[in-house]
Amino acid sequence: MKRIRSLICFVITIILFMLLFTACFQIMPPVDNASDESVETAEEGNPADKTEKTDNEPTLTPTAETPQPGVVELFLGESISVDLYGDGTVTALTIVDSDGALTLRSTQGSNEHSIPIADIPAGYLSNAYYVRSFDGYPFVIVSYDYISDDFETKVFTFTGIEPHEEFKLPLYVTLVDELGFDTYGFLQAVGTWAVSTSAYFVNDTIEWRGMYVLDKGGDAYTKARTVMNLPVQLIQDDNYVDTFLAPGTELGFIYTDGESYVWFVLDDGTEGVLYFEWDSDWIELIDGVNAYEYFEELPLFG
Repeated sequence: MKRIRSLICFVITIILFMLLFTACFQIMPPVDNASDESVETAEEGNPADKTEKTDNEPTLTPTAETPQPGVVELFLGESISVDLYGDGTVTALTIVDSDGALTLRSTQGSNEHSIPIADIPAGYLSNAYYVRSFDGYPFVIVSYDYISDDFETKVFTFTGIEPHEEFKLPLYVTLVDELGFDTYGFLQAVGTWAVSTSAYFVNDTIEWRGMYVLDKGGDAYTKARTVMNLPVQLIQDDNYVDTFLAPGTELGFIYTDGESYVWFVLDDGTEGVLYFEWDSDWIELIDGVNAYEYFEELPLFG
């Protein structure tokens, strides 16, 4: 009898446990899937984690591409369109020849500026270039023969669209790039010599080292031989020593500033400098004496 009573109690206990479990399950709050989706959406909306553009992002307006450094050749009477300052504004540049007078013209709509380049009634335009330098500044370089193979090169810069003459050399341009330019030609400096020199664009100005290098490999080059005592300075132990070169001494001219001195080298490798000045007739003088009287022969041509 006790065994039957125990079995009945066990069964009743099991039934009560199951009823209690079912009741607890029914009163538990349901899981909010919308909250999970909101969290997930919020995480996806984090700008730090996004790589794709959404419809809510602002659209960027493309800007004009900044002009790159480079060189454009200019031809007589033909306009080119350039962006002088990278602001997208177009400026027309033209070189014109009016009765032997070269003029650089800069035009932007109805706004026009002109500057005389040179009068060349017996010459011609050799070459010309528009340059946007490595530093981003505009230049115009013009080489011309003004009479009988006498060349000159002028460089122009700009204030707004107005051109201004910045620099010139008595040679013609042989090479131009965004860093600078090379020139070549004949120069009178105690003789007439084939020379070359280079100039460089530095911001909106021209840097030139003030030196012409003689073309010692050219057909026009010759050594100078003295016929009378020549006052010079020789470089000895890093010192400038005043002395005279005896008649019959050969000098190899190396370079000059074209105005006041010529640097030379002797056959034994000693270097030195001779100084000269100009008289009112543009003849070179050394110690007040015509410079050509000191030498056996010097080239004079061009």
